[in-house]
Amino acid sequence: MSVLDKNVIDSIGTNIETGSVILIISDHLGWAEETQSHLLALQEKLNTYIQFIESSEIYSAFPSAVGKKLVVDICFKFPPGDECRHFLSHVQRILESIGVGFAVTDCDPKLRT
Repeated sequence: MSVLDKNVIDSIGTNIETGSVILIISDHLGWAEETQSHLLALQEKLNTYIQFIESSEIYSAFPSAVGKKLVVDICFKFPPGDECRHFLSHVQRILESIGVGFAVTDCDPKLRT
């Protein structure tokens, strides 16, 4: 799955340390070119996740999410630039307004030790 599969939830799981249910968006796209189209793809993907949560579909697809804190985590292969970070600050406010946490993860395997 990827950020380009706008109508698909990439991954759902439970954080064993916190008990939170994590909904992961996998973003493999670079930022060097086409920032606006990348942001649009990300926005469309986030809209799918918000609809999945607000419609309560998450609870039929992942019953163990009932009663748990939900967190949307965007896993970026490439570090986001300033324009994206500004966009992400708006995303965080929107998610918080519906009671959902937000995280950003650097998923470049070359940067892991």
